[in-house]
Amino acid sequence: MIDQKQKHKGILLPVFSLPSRTGIGCFSEEAYAFIDFLEKAGQDAWQILPLGPIDLWHSPYQPCSAFAGEPLYIDPEKLAEEGLLTSEEMTEYCDAVGITDRVVYEVLVPAKKGLLKKAYDKAIRLNDGSYLKEFALFKEKNKGWLDDYCLFIALHKEQKDKPWTGWDEPLRSRDPRALDQAKNTLAQAIDYAAWLQFEFFRQWQSLRDYAGGHGIRIIGDMPYYMTLDSVECWKRPELFQLDADYRPKVISGVPGDKFNSAGQIWGSPVYNWADRKEEMICWWQERIRRGFDFYDALRIDHARAFEACYAIPAEDPDARNGHWEKAAGAQVFASFSREIEEERLIAEDLGMITEDVRQMMRETGLPGMAVLQFAFDSGKDNPYRPANIRPATVVYTGTHDNNTTTGWYQDLRGRRRWRVRWYFRKARRGTVTEKMIRAAFDSQARLAIIPLQDHMGLSGEARINTPGTTEGNWNWRLDPSLLTDELAEKIRMISAVSGS
Repeated sequence: MIDQKQKHKGILLPVFSLPSRTGIGCFSEEAYAFIDFLEKAGQDAWQILPLGPIDLWHSPYQPCSAFAGEPLYIDPEKLAEEGLLTSEEMTEYCDAVGITDRVVYEVLVPAKKGLLKKAYDKAIRLNDGSYLKEFALFKEKNKGWLDDYCLFIALHKEQKDKPWTGWDEPLRSRDPRALDQAKNTLAQAIDYAAWLQFEFFRQWQSLRDYAGGHGIRIIGDMPYYMTLDSVECWKRPELFQLDADYRPKVISGVPGDKFNSAGQIWGSPVYNWADRKEEMICWWQERIRRGFDFYDALRIDHARAFEACYAIPAEDPDARNGHWEKAAGAQVFASFSREIEEERLIAEDLGMITEDVRQMMRETGLPGMAVLQFAFDSGKDNPYRPANIRPATVVYTGTHDNNTTTGWYQDLRGRRRWRVRWYFRKARRGTVTEKMIRAAFDSQARLAIIPLQDHMGLSGEARINTPGTTEGNWNWRLDPSLLTDELAEKIRMISAVSGS
């Protein structure tokens, strides 16, 4: 619960960006050290990106499951401490992935899959009664989503990673006899998929408990869309706008704007709100409830789609012929009035926001977002100007989809750059990035989240994602030498003298 009389401040950093010697940030000792750093820096929130399975381009925003976790975030060193990996196996793995300033997924993914399989084989052979009992309880507690997910993953491997839409008909259409046969044939692969989820959630809960014990709330992130090659589309195709051959009739994206008249195609199947409204409401409420079991607060990505989502004919080359389709956002959020009041639910209300979306936000009371990098594109009435930001808002200098603030300012030209300089002409000394951070802390917003790269003053090379591109994203990693006590003290001081 957020104290609405107090200014809350936190840092945005993806888990994969944490340092480690195992090729990717994970639930390792470096994650615990980062929580200690947040506490030293006077922060009380850590916002992360989605922890669900990543797609082929390593994005966490089009997962293959609404409920599963990404096994790459499992810390193998903890498995070694439990006797599930040998020091020789760890050394061989660490030598293979190396210590890099980027996540090299092409090397990491096969190496880590092989290592985790070795740990599973040993865990089952050891036959530790208490450990296996805990594993069995996990499977029973989560069987509502876990059974179908594990079967999907096992079938995916057995089908040589072919999308489910290309499987043989009995499996594609979930014929009960074909599924029963697959469960028997693939029993070990199914159990292995379940074990990965068991270890993921086991390690995650330990890290979350540690954060809570140090006064740090973890703010999660929930994607709006699912990829077509997902267990949800396979299990419940009626919730998506698919044809008789399970091909999308329409796909997701956004319409054109002054920067790109063709718009953007995201490619995800669009939900079937028109024909399955009540089922969609229940499904989303289940997702959000599980999110609250998993995080202390939850950011909902692309929240404007809960009022209406943009649907593009699947065969079109761009988004020009798309149209808006109504959803039922207010009804989805109706059962979360307490969580909304406590500001545990945050709506990413950026992009093309219409009056209908504003009305949904007013009806539900959802806190929205303000991004200061967007504050200088228009005049004094710009809603992202610090003076215009309302208390029930989460303010950011930038998000994972923006350049770092230093990189953003370096790229500005002409009138937009002049507007920024003019706005901060009376501000205290410091870089534009430091002035932006102080402006976020000084705003009326009850929660300010600053990307760690901005506190460090890093340029565009530390950017997380460039929307509309598939290369070079989701791989930036923190240089551990930069996470110093001096930086923590700097953040603590700027937090203490700004805001209320």
